[in-house]
Amino acid sequence: MTPAARPRLIINADDFGVSPGVNRAVIAAFRQGVLTSASLVMNAAHTEEALALAAANPGLRVGLHLNLTGQMGQRPLAPPAEVPLLVDGAGCLKHGFLGLLALSLRRPAELGPQAEREMRAQIEAALARGLAGAVIDGAVRDTGALAPLGFPLWSAAVCPDAGEPRGVGEMGSAVRLGGQAVRPGDWLVADGDGVILLPRAQAAEYANRARDVAEAEDRLRQEILAGSSLARAARLDKWEAT
Repeated sequence: MTPAARPRLIINADDFGVSPGVNRAVIAAFRQGVLTSASLVMNAAHTEEALALAAANPGLRVGLHLNLTGQMGQRPLAPPAEVPLLVDGAGCLKHGFLGLLALSLRRPAELGPQAEREMRAQIEAALARGLAGAVIDGAVRDTGALAPLGFPLWSAAVCPDAGEPRGVGEMGSAVRLGGQAVRPGDWLVADGDGVILLPRAQAAEYANRARDVAEAEDRLRQEILAGSSLARAARLDKWEAT
């Protein structure tokens, strides 16, 4: 088997933030080259320590592990009064996996909005700490459930069914998105109109150009607010025939 054809094993650590021991193990495994990523529990007891360790080890890629259970005394990030089905009298998450599953079958109409409220709070907390979002050159599903949670997501298409897992993926490798080569360190800038690629080597130049455009547009806006016409502010008269 040639090196290119050899299967690749990618190891991701789960439950980053649930205890000091887990946090130390994740960082030790990362520094030894055993793993490259970890899933962070935003409402765990030692999330702040995990975030500090991740910041000190910038090569570690951190994703989000949404959590609604309380096996280790986790508290919700949403106000307890807004998620009463999820918490006990002390304001801690009270269900294990099976208890939460049973509750979802017994009282789905009540549990759904409360689960969404807590998951939204966790996503907002993660975004506030630097989780940017996801760009997928392919199809996604469950957009109706994802949109209210506020997680930034861009895709080439939407479909109703799940994909078929085929082999393992890669992290930190060059990929193609929309026909463009995207390499580690490149910038992806996105809003409601779409996604643009800024190659890392040219990102500063593009940022400076964007600043120049913004300053020019601000000048136009101020001149128009001061009483000028768009034609005069934009110097369009130079195109008039003489």
